[in-house]
Amino acid sequence: MFRLKKFKIADNGINNSFVCKTKLDRKNNISFDGNDNHIILGKNFPQKRISVVIKGNNNQITIGDNFENRGHVVIHIVGNNNKIEIGNNVRVIASLRIFNLQQCNGGYIKISDNCAFYDSEFHLYDNHSSIEIGEDCIFAYNAVIHATDGHAIFQNKKLINKAEKCVIGNHVWIGRNALILKNSNIPDGCIVAANTTICKKYDIKNAILTNNGIVKTNICWDRCTINEVLNEK
Repeated sequence: MFRLKKFKIADNGINNSFVCKTKLDRKNNISFDGNDNHIILGKNFPQKRISVVIKGNNNQITIGDNFENRGHVVIHIVGNNNKIEIGNNVRVIASLRIFNLQQCNGGYIKISDNCAFYDSEFHLYDNHSSIEIGEDCIFAYNAVIHATDGHAIFQNKKLINKAEKCVIGNHVWIGRNALILKNSNIPDGCIVAANTTICKKYDIKNAILTNNGIVKTNICWDRCTINEVLNEK
């Protein structure tokens, strides 16, 4: 069921649906190439600059209420039975690009409520793998989650690099140019320092993570600026 007359949708399949209460304009692009795919956009969705391409069957994209998009959002799915869920009050400052490609089947990407992205990119390729981001997280410029190696690595003829789950907890700050790799775990309250690569599972909350591991513990962080804390103008 398509509820928008002004908005152009390319539908090359059957039983696909696009539901949105906001009157989107023609600067957006929605394309279905497959069957039984569904997109649901919540209340107060921004009018401009979203591009969604789905090539496959039985895929679902849900974006919650009060999504704020000051830049450009790109979602590209190639495969079957994939699901992308974006929660309420999520904010995009420059861009958010989500790629669920390489004929990935059964993939899952979840972005929880109240997250903010400056210029971020997510990649999910392996069947039945996932990226899960908790509430109230912020991603600085050029932060990337690449939850796959893309190509197979064998040791003694055994596949050793299958992606499964990449988890980021609640209230996590991902710094500028950080790279989060497959099967990583970042606990609640952590900060990933700028230019850091994460490729392991951490289990200590409220820590600062760098390329050298944990450098500080028992920390907390806030979205307010240092000047606001010091009450300086």
